[in-house]
Amino acid sequence: MNDYYELLGVPVNADKDTIRTAYRNRLEDAEQNERAELNKAWNVLSDPIQRGRYDAELNEIDVDEPSDDDIEVLDAPARRNGAGARQPAAARPRPEPTIEMPAGLTLAETRKRNRGFYFDLLALVLIGLVVYYAATALQRAMYPTQTKKIDSLSKQITDANNAKKKADSKKSTAQDQLKAAQRSGDTEAQKNAQAAETKATNDSKAAQKKSDDLTKQHDDLQSSLPPFVIYATVVIFLLGMAYTVPMSARGGQTLGKKRAQVRLVHVDGSPAGWAASVIHYGVPIGVTCLLLGFIGPLALVAGLALVLIRDRNRQGLHDRMAKTIIVDA
Repeated sequence: MNDYYELLGVPVNADKDTIRTAYRNRLEDAEQNERAELNKAWNVLSDPIQRGRYDAELNEIDVDEPSDDDIEVLDAPARRNGAGARQPAAARPRPEPTIEMPAGLTLAETRKRNRGFYFDLLALVLIGLVVYYAATALQRAMYPTQTKKIDSLSKQITDANNAKKKADSKKSTAQDQLKAAQRSGDTEAQKNAQAAETKATNDSKAAQKKSDDLTKQHDDLQSSLPPFVIYATVVIFLLGMAYTVPMSARGGQTLGKKRAQVRLVHVDGSPAGWAASVIHYGVPIGVTCLLLGFIGPLALVAGLALVLIRDRNRQGLHDRMAKTIIVDA
């Protein structure tokens, strides 16, 4: 096989910029029959994957030589196949982990890990929904009069807000009509438009005041009841931890991880244990529950971000805090 390093006149450890410069210099003075070989040398040595295979061949490791289909001339239009479709580009190599993997362990692939995660997420969401509706039913059973009044006030608040929106829309229409009447000089139309605007403004203010008064009554009545939402949130957190932590502490696997054939371990390869499992699962579950009372269902997005935004070691923030990794089981 040809020695591409020798052909371009560069050392075997040359970087891509050096190889590019040498390639262009040789290409300027090359004969037509030499250009194909120079192009092949450039494309092999400039591509990390092909260069790795080529270096392995130079070291007498049995690796298939890259085919002509893998070759692409520098600065030339991309080759096409079939009916003008571009050939797929070679996949970028995954960045190497920055941690030293324990002997005999392999980081779980993202798709495989996510399969287990989404199974557990579904279980946790179902737990949350059951607890929430159970708490709502319990509140209605214990305080039927108050809850009916709260429901009635909620409906009246909605009606008042809709009335305000309708009044604001009429006010905007009246203002447009007034401007048109002023441009045309129609005095009678101006009076009618001004009257309509005044009425819509008064209706909007009245609806806003009614909404504010009803909201205050609603909030006062709601605050007179025990904080069932807080109780439910605490129960959701405890049940979520009960579902994830014990199984993980004992064997590194929740039900989802068992299905996906992955497990949780310390970065040194030792079993995760109780402390790391509590941190690993407690951080995203705790953040979600903590934000639930402030931003509602959007709290789930914050919890998901802690888990799904990962670094080159495939660790989320909760992994880094717990010093854990997910490996193949």
